Amino acid sequence: MSNYENYNATSQFYDVGRIPSGSDIYCSLFQGYLKRPLAEVHLLDVGCGTGNYSKAFLDAGIGKVTAIDGSTGMLAKAEEKLKPYIMEKKVTELKICRLPDIPFPDSSFDVVSIIQVLHHLDKPYDGFPNAKKVITEAFRVLKPGGVFLIDHCSHEQLRYGAWYANLLPRAVEKNCDLLMPIGEMLSFAEEKGFLNASRVVSPWETILVPEVYLNKDGPFKEEWRSMDSLWKLADIEGEVDAALKSLTEKKEFGMLDEWFEQVEKKRKEVGAKTGILLQKPLNC
Repeated sequence: MSNYENYNATSQFYDVGRIPSGSDIYCSLFQGYLKRPLAEVHLLDVGCGTGNYSKAFLDAGIGKVTAIDGSTGMLAKAEEKLKPYIMEKKVTELKICRLPDIPFPDSSFDVVSIIQVLHHLDKPYDGFPNAKKVITEAFRVLKPGGVFLIDHCSHEQLRYGAWYANLLPRAVEKNCDLLMPIGEMLSFAEEKGFLNASRVVSPWETILVPEVYLNKDGPFKEEWRSMDSLWKLADIEGEVDAALKSLTEKKEFGMLDEWFEQVEKKRKEVGAKTGILLQKPLNC
């Protein structure tokens, strides 16, 4: 499903450091929008990866989850992780699917979530046709009154939302070119009929497990780098060696801790990502 990352390979290391950050907040907001218990909610997890968020949503009380992804490796990990819920028939389907199409009937789900996926779908300077198609498809498959969650990053968050982004300027700007700006995304979603937009930013949260994220020696290990696709862009841009050299020099000259504190201060100001919630009107 990604235009640049091999998630069949990445799936082998992905769960070492990735966490479903913000899932508890999202579940509270689902209830607020839908005005009914989570146990009555059927959620579609688009680009489910290894099932981290699917499991977190089910753990929080979501009634049913359907999950789709474009990587057989990721889906295999998700199936393993979700096995108890599959046995209870709370996972209705795990399905291989290549976005932007969402192969389900109209008005099928109470919630559609797409979490850190949209930047993998389009080419630079192309107008984000696949991201827009996913938003259109989400509107179609949602029930009236249903909720669409887009877990995304602003361009500012791409630049400052992880300490190692400071080491990878070309990869970061490449990522910005692949990522639909939040303002443009909201405008398009409203054109398609979505209402009641809200945003959630949790500056204290990181995308990775905190002890993994805060490991200053992490970038020297390929498995660590595989947990954030920004490093794949850095590899394509030829920045990895320079980034590792910069880290080594900072450490040798006793500058690493001070530098790390400065970039982390900025991360805590802007946050690592943004949750966007939208609602399909009841009369659709």
